Amino acid sequence: MPNIQGIILNMGAVCSNIINVHV
Repeated sequence: MPNIQGIILNMGAVCSNIINVHV
């Protein structure tokens, strides 16, 4: 079973990083 929580947290971190870069 894949680590869904880890994937969600990873995607959230990537999104936060993209937002911080654009802002």
